[in-house]
Amino acid sequence: MTKPKILCLHGFGENAELFKIRSRNFRAVVGDTADLVFLDGPVDIGSLHMTTGGLVDASIAREFTNLGWWWMRRGRSFEARGIGKTMDLISKVLTEQGPFDGILGFSQGASLAIVISALLANPSDGP
Repeated sequence: MTKPKILCLHGFGENAELFKIRSRNFRAVVGDTADLVFLDGPVDIGSLHMTTGGLVDASIAREFTNLGWWWMRRGRSFEARGIGKTMDLISKVLTEQGPFDGILGFSQGASLAIVISALLANPSDGP
């Protein structure tokens, strides 16, 4: 029997490596009963000085690349910069690494998980 595969999507200002560290308790519970696929968002959001915040030993702590799934800009209209790059990446990952049995997302990654789920439920609406 194959293990379930779960797509893991980090929050805004994080990346796959940092989300893997932050989800260590979840990973401990899941153990080797599922394959967790941690994905980096394609949008570099610049320097936010996001660190491990005590999640790893201080001797190996370092800064991480700050990524997102989109960059929000508000003004006269709402604009989600980078969402096209994100949807292209998601489409590629679903095609090349799927199928996935579930999606785990944190913060902005959770919002993206909802979008992906809705598009998969209605494929004619998606990219």
